[in-house]
Amino acid sequence: MTRGVERRLALLNALVVAVVIGGVAGLSFLFSSRSLQAELDQDLADSADAAQLVWGPVLAGPAPLPTPAPMPTYTSDKKRHDAEKERHHMEESLIESGSELLLVVDAAGRVVESPVDFPMQDLPYQPGIARALRGSADLRDVRFDDDATLRMLTQPVREGDRVIGAIQVAQGTVRHDVQVRLIGWGTLAAGVLGLVIAIPAGLFLARRAMIPIETAFTRQRAFIADASHELRSPLAVIRANTELAQRLAAPDSEVHIELDAVIDEVDQMSRLVNDLLFLARVDAQRVGVVMEPCDLAAVVRGAVEPMQALASAAGVRLTLETPQPVPIIGDADQLRSVVRNLVDNAIRCTPAGGSVVAWVRMEAGRPTVRIVDTGVGMDQTEADRVFDRFYRPDGARSRGSGGAGLGLAIARAIVVAHDGKIGLRSALGQGAEVWFSLPPTAVPAARGSRAARRLGQTTPPAGSSPELPAPPG
Repeated sequence: MTRGVERRLALLNALVVAVVIGGVAGLSFLFSSRSLQAELDQDLADSADAAQLVWGPVLAGPAPLPTPAPMPTYTSDKKRHDAEKERHHMEESLIESGSELLLVVDAAGRVVESPVDFPMQDLPYQPGIARALRGSADLRDVRFDDDATLRMLTQPVREGDRVIGAIQVAQGTVRHDVQVRLIGWGTLAAGVLGLVIAIPAGLFLARRAMIPIETAFTRQRAFIADASHELRSPLAVIRANTELAQRLAAPDSEVHIELDAVIDEVDQMSRLVNDLLFLARVDAQRVGVVMEPCDLAAVVRGAVEPMQALASAAGVRLTLETPQPVPIIGDADQLRSVVRNLVDNAIRCTPAGGSVVAWVRMEAGRPTVRIVDTGVGMDQTEADRVFDRFYRPDGARSRGSGGAGLGLAIARAIVVAHDGKIGLRSALGQGAEVWFSLPPTAVPAARGSRAARRLGQTTPPAGSSPELPAPPG
């Protein structure tokens, strides 16, 4: 049990660490990328301001403005294509180099300054120029040919209140993107490393934290086992002495009646002690199953048929459906005990005139036993708790029906020892269905001789009658 708790604590610790690392890493990455972006924008603004000082007087002066060389003319399409290809290659190289590109246009939109001595096909970026000539600055990312991105700032150049031109400063984001990717990969690597360290560290800490708890549970299990074992002998002595006194008393005397009540209480206490001893051995992993080939249909039949008399006395119709043999490898005695207790519980919780049906069949390749009754039923939320030790639902499943609420816990322990599953479905006023299924081979993972896992006691304690909160309704 503590191993499962350790794993859950370790996983919870790893989850918390992952959330913390992820949050810190995400914030760090966001802050770093925005800082780099702000630094790039500031560099562009500084360059634009410096260009304003140089080109403002030029654009406002009376002297004619320089213009880039006109586009050359070509005598053939091939030469024009080659020239355009070369110019495009130069533009790409210029953009990818990460150098700042400065372009200046006059109020008419003519280029008067360019980073190269020939007209560029994609620069200046006209939407930015148009906005600047209307008097507004423009800052944006511009993507070219799906493989290069420019961070571009376009500012108007003014003379008084009049816009006399625009300055466009751009820089490729290659280096910026590389830095952002490095930060991202570094953050991811740190997060993964932290998570990898957190899992074993969390498991180690969980194990250390569980040591005193496991010690306390071990002592508790040992106490329950020892106390249950020690109580068996005094109870046997009390019963023997009570039977002796009963034989000495007159058959019709009140003493004889009282002694009958004492024997009944001793028997009930003996069953409770045996159940506690069985569960203590389960907790100590000293209860196993002897795995042998058997027929699950025959096992169920052997448990149900002797209970026909009990069902008839209670006015309940008990039906068994076993259409064909269901071969398994399992402990027939323990499985028979599970079925007997489940059927007995269903009969006790079904009113006269009701019915209990038990059947065995293969479902999705798994040998499955289902027991359905027409009792009062219970809420499904309550039904999910009936496998807890000492839990007994209200209503029909009260102390008056006998038992101490250990039946389903014992049944589950036996089914789990077979690597099986057990469950209960119910609804108020609609009866209940309790079922258990075994794996196709019904062989536990750990095996010993005789294809068995034998860790101690191989059958439920003698006299044990686990009370199962009867499948409602």
